[in-house]
Amino acid sequence: MANLDAIAEFEDKVAHLYESEYGDFKRKLGLYMSRLEQDLGASLDRSMKAKLLELKFEIVYSPETTNIESARSRALEVVRSLKS
Repeated sequence: MANLDAIAEFEDKVAHLYESEYGDFKRKLGLYMSRLEQDLGASLDRSMKAKLLELKFEIVYSPETTNIESARSRALEVVRSLKS
């Protein structure tokens, strides 16, 4: 899958991810992020990997973040930055 296609698929899934519980949201977001990393594969350079790992720690692994909309915005912002 081409990089832009993988990123577009991630953006679509996250934009339409509506969960009422933050825990459910972040579990699905974590799954989508893992799939994105897998789809991007060898085309991920070191800085891209670092951005995705930082995002995982910020949203998926952190017990402090609880706002779904701010987490969604942040995830989309970081992944969109991978295009450039």
